[in-house]
Amino acid sequence: MDFRRRYREIVIIAALFAAAMLAGATGGRIDLVDGFLYDIAIAIAPFRPLPAPSKVVVVAIDERSLASETLASTPRVFFGPYYADLVEGLFKGGAKAVGFDIIFSYSATRFAAIEPSYDDALLASLSRHRDRVVLARTATTPVAEPFGAAVFDAKRDAGHEEPLAIAYSELVPSEDGVQRWIYSHYTAADGTRLPTLAARLSEIAGGTGNAAPFLLSPAAPLESLPTYAIADVLNCIKSNPEGVRAAFADKVVLIGSNLAEEDRKRAPDRFVRWASQSPTDDDGFGCGLKALGPSAPDSDSVPGVHIHAAAVGSLLGLTGVTLVPGPARIAAAASSAVICASLGLFLSPVIAVAALIGFLAALFGASVLAVGVSSWLPVAVPAIAGLGALLSGQLARFFVEERRRRRMESAFGCYLAPELVRQMSEEDIDLKLGGEVRDITVMFADLSNFTAISDTMPPAELMELTNLYFKVIVGVIDEMGGYVDKFIGDSVMAMWGAPASAHDSAARAVASAFLIDHRVSELNAAASQSDSAKFGVKIGISSGPAIVGNVGTPRRLSYTALGAAVNLAARLEKVCSTFGCCIVVDSTTVAALENRYLFCELDAVSLKGKVAPVSAYEAIAPIERVTPEQRQYVSRYNVALQCYRSGDAAKAAGIWMELDAAIGKRAATSAPRVMAQRAKSGDAVAEIAPGSS
Repeated sequence: MDFRRRYREIVIIAALFAAAMLAGATGGRIDLVDGFLYDIAIAIAPFRPLPAPSKVVVVAIDERSLASETLASTPRVFFGPYYADLVEGLFKGGAKAVGFDIIFSYSATRFAAIEPSYDDALLASLSRHRDRVVLARTATTPVAEPFGAAVFDAKRDAGHEEPLAIAYSELVPSEDGVQRWIYSHYTAADGTRLPTLAARLSEIAGGTGNAAPFLLSPAAPLESLPTYAIADVLNCIKSNPEGVRAAFADKVVLIGSNLAEEDRKRAPDRFVRWASQSPTDDDGFGCGLKALGPSAPDSDSVPGVHIHAAAVGSLLGLTGVTLVPGPARIAAAASSAVICASLGLFLSPVIAVAALIGFLAALFGASVLAVGVSSWLPVAVPAIAGLGALLSGQLARFFVEERRRRRMESAFGCYLAPELVRQMSEEDIDLKLGGEVRDITVMFADLSNFTAISDTMPPAELMELTNLYFKVIVGVIDEMGGYVDKFIGDSVMAMWGAPASAHDSAARAVASAFLIDHRVSELNAAASQSDSAKFGVKIGISSGPAIVGNVGTPRRLSYTALGAAVNLAARLEKVCSTFGCCIVVDSTTVAALENRYLFCELDAVSLKGKVAPVSAYEAIAPIERVTPEQRQYVSRYNVALQCYRSGDAAKAAGIWMELDAAIGKRAATSAPRVMAQRAKSGDAVAEIAPGSS
């Protein structure tokens, strides 16, 4: 057997599963790393289309406007009349929709010195255009009642808690604080879907208002969107309405602040450069209306209104980048782990590291190309999986190939019988971190009466008595080539077929069970003469595939088995108490030994952790020692079981009662007695609950 090839396969498979689990646990991405790489990718991605004429325009409340002759004397809270002129002028100029990235949380008329009619023009304008205007709010700051009432439409808004013309302007940043993800809706604590400002404006303009979350992918800096100072727009509305039409016709307009000290966000355009602009003779649409440049050239943030504007543009043009599906992210991590594990297993350290660097560069290149076609593959998890797999391959190569026999003898010799260590050494069995699938037979041997005796015996004497019985059980297991996996309270778990291979593991396990029963009986006979306390023994045996190998830490290992066969053996040991049997086995063990032992099917029992009932069999005796009475017992029991399963419960109960009478008082309970009672009560499947000894 090529163990060198085997350990490599195990490392590769383990790396694959570890990578898949990592990808599943993290969602296939790590924002702190992947976000940074994404921002680089959109700056360098090839094949991206040139920016199309923008369908969105920003009207900015900027420093120059606040200092202008038009607005300098008016605090911003009293801009209502100007907003009214702005809304009317924009819609006369052909704007499709107008959104305010400004929260009207109260009316100017709440101040005693202000005329009650001060905001009437704005309220009238909002009411007139309520089907094309969207007001912003947040989860904590609602729109003031007068403005909410102005945009309320009795027909359209019936059944809604607030008008459809009000939407949410929260922006949810990634873990590194950069605003990449755009959502059409937020979900409230009660499950209500809350529309975002961008989604509502897109919907009004004829675009989608219900897109899946996507990533902004600006081909140019966000502030390069057409942005005009509010003072210039107001002046143009008065002086040249046609200029307004030229700038805003068929556009979605967002009104908000671009001041350097408020509502600024970090965005994924931080590595995207401004295009160099040549001098132009543009006359500002005939009214001095010229696009603004960056509001804070030395800052790595942009105004929040531009993020909303970019989101609207992405929704209208369907230009956002979507995350590749979850299965693809898991597949990428798993593939990376397999490739890099192979590099670690087959290449020297220096060459493996160089190959890893090349692989990671290719992986990032693939991610960049994907961004160019509006898809994004996060690479942090595949890179981590690949690095871990390469290190695992290198470590496995060193420890397995360089120190195989010495590690096996020193480590296994600490907790295995000497005969097993000798056998493993002769078969060149390798000590591997992790596990492998093997066909094994598992035994759970439990001391009965333990609880009752422990309540009447001092701890020291109880320990001495328990060790006496364990010595008998373990001695038989060692004698029959088994491996004592662990002691669990008053139980012993053992297995055949691992760590040393065995072609007849089921036969060895069942033979051990009969021998344990015989020697425990001899021990109890001697205890009866001295009036000492004594235990019985209950044994459950199951055969099948299981994961066997080392679990724990590099400084504390335990060689054990995990899987359905192990769990089933533990459950079958509990069946012994229910049916009054000594040895209970599963159907797989019976199929392997039906010509060597006589078995009696007890019934299909419902075990903890099993969806369907499981057939349980009592091991009666080796074929060469079976008596006519035992054969007759099994035959009659099977007849009763068939009657019971075919619906003739009365006949089945009668046969079982006869068998129980034949057994007499030799046992506190018996399988025929249990089944007779079930037949009388009409129970379909025996429930075997975890019990105590």
